[in-house]
Amino acid sequence: MSSTLALPESGLRSALVRQWVMAHVIAAAVCVVTAFAASGLAKVFGFAAKDATPAAKYAATALVVAVEVIYALTYAYLRGAVLRQLLPKFPMRAWCIVIVGMILVLAAVAGFTADTVTKAPQAAATFTLDKLPMLLLAMTVAAGVVGLAFGTLEALVLRRAATGAGVWAMMSGIAFAAGAVVLALGSALVLLQPGLGEAAMLAAVLVIRMLMQGTIGLTMIPALRSLQPR
Repeated sequence: MSSTLALPESGLRSALVRQWVMAHVIAAAVCVVTAFAASGLAKVFGFAAKDATPAAKYAATALVVAVEVIYALTYAYLRGAVLRQLLPKFPMRAWCIVIVGMILVLAAVAGFTADTVTKAPQAAATFTLDKLPMLLLAMTVAAGVVGLAFGTLEALVLRRAATGAGVWAMMSGIAFAAGAVVLALGSALVLLQPGLGEAAMLAAVLVIRMLMQGTIGLTMIPALRSLQPR
């Protein structure tokens, strides 16, 4: 067998596939580490306190935005760097703008806050195993919808440089749903361990998010194969 994967004419090498999956994994690690750093800063400076001053609340918001921007740029650029090797006309700037915009909008809708990590013990105290099926269903459906939206906008950018982008949106929805299953199961395991300290929590969340993004990257490989340079 040659070094190409499945479709020789696509030029999709196994090394490129590994880069694609690792781009997702590294972005997940960056997301978790920066989020925990922001949470730590918020706690040290009292940004997340209930009686925080308006200036402290603005600072907390700035921290959150900084975390999301760092993650979004990492996620967009690393994935785009792989696509640029496949597609000579790949529009990296448009790709990054679209993805950063989508992630910031999603973060605003989700209501991510700088004290998210501090809420884990309270969530763990109320979580029971009988809630897992509903958690799985809710996260899978929501992630599938979000993935479809992400994939559709990404496909619109990809159409400038490639044919076969139609598969991208559908596979993105499936990939996000698959990633959500990993996230839900991993989160359930963490929530069933209410005694975890912050170091253990960081390690657990890091592993879960890396597995989730790795799953998304692997599931998107058929969509990657479908792209042909214009």
